[in-house]
Amino acid sequence: MAYMPLNIEDGIEIKSVGDFLKTISEIKSKSENQYSTFFFRGQEVDFWKVEPSVFRDNMLSVEHNLLSEPLRRTPDEFSGMIDEFEIMEKYQHYGMCTRLLDITTNPLVALYFACLPHGEEEYMILDEDDTNGEGLKTVKQEPFGVVYFKEELAPIPSDDIKIKIILHLARLDLDEKNIASVLESLFLRRIIFEDQKEKWQSEEGFKEFVKIVQSTYTVMPILSNQRLLRQSGAFLLPGKFNFTVEKGHINEGKINKSECNMRNEFEKDFFYIANENKERILYELDDCNINQSYLFPELEYQLRYIKENNMSKTHLISYFEEFTEYMNNKPISQEAREDFAKGEVEDIVVSVTGPLNSVKEIVKVVDIIKQQTDWYKKESIISRLKVEITKILLKSFGRDVALKMAAEIVTKILQ
Repeated sequence: MAYMPLNIEDGIEIKSVGDFLKTISEIKSKSENQYSTFFFRGQEVDFWKVEPSVFRDNMLSVEHNLLSEPLRRTPDEFSGMIDEFEIMEKYQHYGMCTRLLDITTNPLVALYFACLPHGEEEYMILDEDDTNGEGLKTVKQEPFGVVYFKEELAPIPSDDIKIKIILHLARLDLDEKNIASVLESLFLRRIIFEDQKEKWQSEEGFKEFVKIVQSTYTVMPILSNQRLLRQSGAFLLPGKFNFTVEKGHINEGKINKSECNMRNEFEKDFFYIANENKERILYELDDCNINQSYLFPELEYQLRYIKENNMSKTHLISYFEEFTEYMNNKPISQEAREDFAKGEVEDIVVSVTGPLNSVKEIVKVVDIIKQQTDWYKKESIISRLKVEITKILLKSFGRDVALKMAAEIVTKILQ
């Protein structure tokens, strides 16, 4: 499937961390309320919907199972937890599908997630070679990253009654219940009182219940783990329940779970990061200690960060050769050096590899190594020569073939 390029009409391009922070500062300065809080969400792919994980792949249809099975299978993991939000928060932490959508009060955290590499996707763009200017062509490219933001005057705590109502409904298999049984269940769990249940079964009071369970809430959680703390984490909790009710028959009406794109929960304006700027901004964020190691303190992420951080420092290592003799420390004669310098290097390379675009590069490498002054270290020179040639051959051949060819080239040059 090919996607259309990001519509940047309402977008603000970000090319650096400093650029990003400056723009956010300008946006905050225009806020009408100095006590409001700004929340951010970064996504590495521009065409992704803004939706919690349980809204994807029809998982919402089994949400009640997803929320009950972990408690049944691993009760010790949740011993002492009585707060429904704390349990769902733990589910989210360990990768379970939930209706929580991660957001953050730290814009740099959101920028980090927006700049993560995703891999090439197919996009439909205008074909400039089309003389009519109406044709499209498919190209593969890394998606743009996006950061959405919203201003919230009064985020609510996780123990608010509205949050408890939505979480309880999330645990129910609503296909088997009508509105009367849902309200009764809320009453039996002591989430609502008798008078509230009766009020919401009336024509006027029912609309209050509908508004509560169709709204989305910005929730400030208890920062119960290091990941939440380091990511300055918060959540959006969507209600988004549908109703089918006939006038005068509220109790027999139905309430159902529904999916939605939550993009409109954020401001119309947004930030975007062009694919060519992602890597550079990640390096800048790393200098600010916003990286995988800091944001994900668990051991597996610490080790992954260390591994990935060292990959850019790697260099080719010599292939194993069985030791047969000590290194020749005697200086090579002037006559041998001249013979080596006069060798028809290019012809030798072509005889081994065939004609390649990289032949000139190999010759260049050989010429550079021939200029070494420490010829008395003959064996180390040969080893380095093999490594440098192998590096270039790896552009065209597999590792084993490249190693074999490099060894053959060096052997023929020395002959």
